[in-house]
Amino acid sequence: MIITIEPLTGPLEGGTLVTIRGRNLGRRFSDVVNAVRIGNVKCSPLQDRYIVSEEIVCWTGDAAEEFSDVVSVNVSREGRSRSDSPMWNMVLVTNTSTIHGGFPLVYTTMCLLEVSRLPVVKFISPSTGPKAGGTKVTITGNNLNVGSDLRVLVNSTKECRDLSRTDTTITCTMPGVEITTTVRVCVQFENKSCISDNCTFTYEKNPVITSISPQKSQVSGGRIITVEGNGFLMAQNVSMVVHAIGKEQTNCKVHTDTVITCPSPAASNLTVGRKPALVDFYINGRLYADDSLFPLEHPEDAMHISKFHLEYYADPQFFTAKKEKWIKHHPGEPLTLVIHKEPDNLGLESNEYGVKIGLISCEIQIVSDKVIHCSVNESFSTSEGQLPVT
Repeated sequence: MIITIEPLTGPLEGGTLVTIRGRNLGRRFSDVVNAVRIGNVKCSPLQDRYIVSEEIVCWTGDAAEEFSDVVSVNVSREGRSRSDSPMWNMVLVTNTSTIHGGFPLVYTTMCLLEVSRLPVVKFISPSTGPKAGGTKVTITGNNLNVGSDLRVLVNSTKECRDLSRTDTTITCTMPGVEITTTVRVCVQFENKSCISDNCTFTYEKNPVITSISPQKSQVSGGRIITVEGNGFLMAQNVSMVVHAIGKEQTNCKVHTDTVITCPSPAASNLTVGRKPALVDFYINGRLYADDSLFPLEHPEDAMHISKFHLEYYADPQFFTAKKEKWIKHHPGEPLTLVIHKEPDNLGLESNEYGVKIGLISCEIQIVSDKVIHCSVNESFSTSEGQLPVT
């Protein structure tokens, strides 16, 4: 009995590894060595991949034209070869079986295997990226989901990793190279010749980070750190990690070719007054370092060359003039709040403060070292009751 077959498509030139799983698929390799066919095309089993009775992996032959046909496994009863003792024939069609005498045992499946025209590659996008690698590319074409074995080679020496594909696209992650260059990208099916002679990818200089500011963060994290440099538009994703202090890396946003912003991670294991923590960035999944050392695969290898750092300080503390728990307000009247704050070492700018009463923003009018003044021009109704100030 055949239970599953995969894959269900393959190229005309053959070479597809087809895996057939089921029951009673022979008692020895000699039972199946010439037993598998896709219509009239032979599929040659591989001895080192054969699992007695349960699984056959075979290598498809070539075909003259596109077709779709059933897969059959032809073995005698009890695993004997056809010449030993032909007994009877059983054909499995979905869940129905019929028995005839005088023939070998033949298992077939109504899962059709399609031998189709050759895959076609049209273009690759993006077609440029940093030489550090990590760029996720999409290769577009037709019939790209055929066969069992797919490789995307870069200059015939390195592979594009993390492959996934559909009938019209292949996605993978480009490897790094040592110098800026344009390379040939080869899409290879079933270890045959390349089918994409005109598909190329250009490696550019790596992005450069020149500075980050501010270089201080509150313990709770979330302060927006501005990263400046160039070449950032090649970055598909950027993240920031603070060694030894930061709880987890945070995802950054690319704004322009020269500006990225990152929220600072929240701190853990913090001792106030300790030395600044080293900061690293990942661009397209590759650890940022000086260009001559780029890329490195493990963060610990680069800690000693981290160019940037953050100092962590306690979160700012805010209170009213009399430190009362509740602020009384008469409905229908405008509201102005005077919020006192304790001195801190963060050097926060006025645009980094925000005040809300419930869900309503309190517009900040004055920010000094000791106080924040804000006002709400709209009225609160009596139904809103007690509202938190944040």
